[in-house]
This record gives sequence, C-alpha cells and structure tokens, in this order.
Amino acid sequence: MKRTMQLMIIVCSLIVSISIGSCSNGKPLEKPSETTMPTDEFASEIESETIPTETAVEIVEINVDDFGANPYDDKPDSDAIQAALAALKSGETLLFTSGTNNPGYVGYLIDKTIFIVMKNPKSDIILTSSDPENPALLQATEDLLGFVIQLFSRVNYGESWGLLDNISIQHLNIDGGSDVRKCVGSDHYGNGIDDHWGSWVEGECTIVDDAWCNPGGIAITGGIDPQDLEQDFQSAPEIWSIGLKVDHLTISNIECGTALGFSGAAGSITNTTIENAGEHTHIEGCLVNDPDGELGRWADGITFDGTANTVENNIVINASDVAIVFFGGKDTKINNNTIISEEGNYGAFAGIAIHTWGPSDISGLEIIGNTVINKSDTECGGIHAGINIGTHMWGSGCRDGAWGNVGNVNTCEDNPAPPQGELCLLNQPCQVWAHIAPGGSLTLKDNFVSGAQINYLIEGLDNMGELIISGNESEEPRETDWHAATYGCPNQSIDRTWGTFDFVAHHPSLPGWTDQLVHCEW
Repeated sequence: MKRTMQLMIIVCSLIVSISIGSCSNGKPLEKPSETTMPTDEFASEIESETIPTETAVEIVEINVDDFGANPYDDKPDSDAIQAALAALKSGETLLFTSGTNNPGYVGYLIDKTIFIVMKNPKSDIILTSSDPENPALLQATEDLLGFVIQLFSRVNYGESWGLLDNISIQHLNIDGGSDVRKCVGSDHYGNGIDDHWGSWVEGECTIVDDAWCNPGGIAITGGIDPQDLEQDFQSAPEIWSIGLKVDHLTISNIECGTALGFSGAAGSITNTTIENAGEHTHIEGCLVNDPDGELGRWADGITFDGTANTVENNIVINASDVAIVFFGGKDTKINNNTIISEEGNYGAFAGIAIHTWGPSDISGLEIIGNTVINKSDTECGGIHAGINIGTHMWGSGCRDGAWGNVGNVNTCEDNPAPPQGELCLLNQPCQVWAHIAPGGSLTLKDNFVSGAQINYLIEGLDNMGELIISGNESEEPRETDWHAATYGCPNQSIDRTWGTFDFVAHHPSLPGWTDQLVHCEW
C-alpha cells in the first residue's frame, strides 16, 4: 500500500540534524538524529575537521488509488481520498495518479469536500501528482457542497490552527464545476436549499451565507494571530501556520466565493493559473457567462492575508470580484503576476486590491512587476480599478472594527483626517485605513496596467513611513460597467461621478496623481 524510497544524504558536520520536510520558515528542526563523534584513536589526526556521515531519510509516498480512488471510472472518489488522508502522517506525500492526456482518464470526481486535516494536527506533508508534468485532475461534481479542498474541518479539528505547518499543494488541476453548481437558490441565500452552499460534515455550516461554505475552489486558511499587532509569528509558532505553500496549480470554473483562499505566515502562492472565477455580470439585460444564469455571484481569484507571504508568478484570468485581494499583514510580496479580463462580459472590481479588513499594518508590502490588462466589454464588464491600495473605495472603509484595524473611531466621513496609527475599537464603528508604520515602507514599482477605468487608485492609506512609487505604466484607461462612476454614489453627502483616469490618489493625494473622491462602492 505504501511505496517507500530511501534517499541517502551526506551531511558534513559533527552533529547531524535532519527532519523530513521544509524548514525554510526558520523554525528549529524538531527531531535531531544521533550524534556521531570521532574516536580517540583518530581525534588527534582530524583535530578540528569533521567526518562525513551518511544518514538515510525515509520518504513515504501514499497513492490515493490504493484506498479505492480511480481516475478512470465514473464513481465518486472523495471517500477514498479522505481515507488516504486519514492514513497520511506528518512528513509524508499523498499522490494523485496523473493521466489527463491519457485515453479514458476522467480525473478524480469530488462529491464531498476534501479536508486535508480532519482531526489530528499534521505538518510537513505534500499533496501532488504522480507526474508533475501531467497534473492529475480533481473534478467537482453536482453533488459537491462547498469547496473542493479545505485545509481542515473546523468542526472536527480541535487543535490550534498554528500546528498546521509546511503543508504544500502542488501540480494539480482543480475544476470547481461551475457548469453543474449554483451559488444560491431561488431564495437568493447560500443555505443549501436549491444551491451548492454547505458541507457533508454535520455542523460545519450552520450560518446562512457563511463564506466558509461557498461553492469555491480550495481554501488553505491556516492560523494567524490578529491580536499580535507586531505580527511576530516566529515567537508564537503554535498560533501561526507557517510555511503553507501552493505551487503549480490550475484552478478553474469556480462558482462563487474564491478560487483560492489562503492565510498564514511565511507561506507562498506561486506559478498558479486561475481561470473563470464567479460571474461579474450584474446589470440586467447583459448576457451572463455562468450557465446557471446567476447575476453578480462573484468570486476572487486569490484571497489571502497574513505575514511575510509571497504571491508571485501567477496568472489570473476572468476573476469576477478581485483577481488578487490582500486583507492585510506585514512584509508581503505581490510580484510578477499577470491578470487578464478577456473580451466578453467579464470584469472585476479590481485587478490587485489591498483591502485591510484584517491587520491594517502592511509595512514592508511590495507590489512589483505585475501586469493587469482589461479587454472586457465597456457596458457589461471591465476592471474598475487596476491596482487599488486602501479600503475607502468600499463604502468609505466604514465598518465595525476588528483586531488590528487602524482607523477613525466612531466616524465615517468623505474627507476624514488620517488616523496616524490609531486602532479601531473591537466591534465599534470605525473608518478603516491601510497603514504604513513609522520606519516601514510600501513599494509600488514597475507595474503595467491597461484598460481599467482607473488604472491605479490609492484611497485610504495612512502613511507614517515611506511610500516608494516608480516605474509604473498606465495605458488607455476606458469606461467599464462601474455603476457608481456613471450614476453617482448613493447615500453620500457629495453627489459625484467620475470618468477614466490613469492615476488617482485621495487620502493621501500624491504629486502628479489626480485627486478624486471615489469611495462609495458597496
């Protein structure tokens, strides 16, 4: 049932310490091997030199097919995959059989959400294909409620989320089945009635419209500590999930919510392609792209938060809400990604958005070398803001305060004064800002945006550090289906509309950028 390979590693050191899995997050290795010491006979000869020591590291790989899964038949595979995950131990690899281009290959049919961790903590595990050059397919069926893959079951897993470290998903194709799944039913709520919201796990989904239960793609949402304003994950590894990784995935045909949800510290999303997430069309009379005909059932491409994460070299095509949205955290890199809204009734509210509904301190953030291109219809689609930094586009940033939010307490104004790092009060009204702390920085550099209604928009940035802006290119901004831009902002003290812009900055205003109030999207 298990296939074991022996990997011989030569370690030139006096004391050998090896553990299975990645230790790139800087955590100490947990299980040192036995110490090899020189004998007295040779000690005088080697003096301070070291002796090469051969140590065998056992790499265990488990194939889901050994538990009854079969990508060549038309039977559901979720139970078998879940059984394989139950047998998988920390330090092991779970394999899915490749064969997308082989005759008769239909992929693994997912009729129940796959929970990587159900009850007991695991770390240093990999989910991947038997042939990385020919990734295996996981195909959502019309019976699937909720996400295709979740990191853990919140009902059954009772340990700290921070114990889920160094978990990697790579070289897989995930199809969310938007052609056979619905976001909401005739009552317009996600509740499991005539829709695909929910879970097969009893008690997992009990609150109507809970985003955890949307018919989305995958959710690798580990632990963070919102009460730690310093975001010092290295001092509290039992709270923070460290080293989560998504690499070389293809995620497509997502019904609503998000194609890829991600949370943790010192993790990464790289080399991943996302195509067709949600339905952007929200104007009556416009032809929808989703076969079920639902208007405005949006989905992000990538939704993430946390600290010291890297989102690089990804491609997002036709996300319908935000292609890459970051909810906050320090020292994060969003670099060298490509975002495209194709011809047709596609579109998004933003290509890249920094919306700090989580930790407002984004000191150390890099947004470098990204490309955002809008080719979609001007009346029934289009990207509203190419790159958007700050929360004020969304209802002026007004909401109840959460842990780590920076903002103006108990107020909501068109022209608020910067809060200068003042914290919102938990569950009290607050006008939230993104925040650069003293001594910190934010770098917006060498990006290219074409065809959005506002190619670059900064609105609601509390800058007490350094804002580094250089080399950004803007090409041919154009009209989109941005309702507020055309008809004005409802329930605002100022009646305003706006057209197209290359660079807009308000709160703060910036030299060479147009100062334009925009914040009223809901």
